[in-house]
Amino acid sequence: MKNSIIKIFRWALALMGFSVASCAKVEYGTPYSTFRVSGKVVDETGQPVNNILVTPMSDSQVYNTQTDNYGEFSVIGRSGPGSFDKVVVAFSDIDGDQNGGVHEGKTVEISLVKTREPSKDDSGWYQGEFSASDQDITLKKIK
Repeated sequence: MKNSIIKIFRWALALMGFSVASCAKVEYGTPYSTFRVSGKVVDETGQPVNNILVTPMSDSQVYNTQTDNYGEFSVIGRSGPGSFDKVVVAFSDIDGDQNGGVHEGKTVEISLVKTREPSKDDSGWYQGEFSASDQDITLKKIK
């Protein structure tokens, strides 16, 4: 009789484990958001600096850009898991003194504000869009 009870108990546990596993929802992925940062790069005299490489340092997809003739930039990216309300952006002079001198590189942490909530049609992992505008970055001339 004891063996019969043990067999029934094992069968019931297997049945419950199977039915619980079959109801579980399986999801793969990690939370992410998109971001947009725009602003202007100037030298210490306030003059715009063109051809500065602007690179977001994100855990996920990154799109580099360069400043235009007015020193302005707009860069977008997709951030991976972690904090969505800030991004580190690197600024590098890539053309030597063709833009009026050699400028030091700089890395800046920029605070972002949520500008778009995910819609119900977005994936469950999408956290929305974050942005920062009117970022003024000053680079020192080193030569």
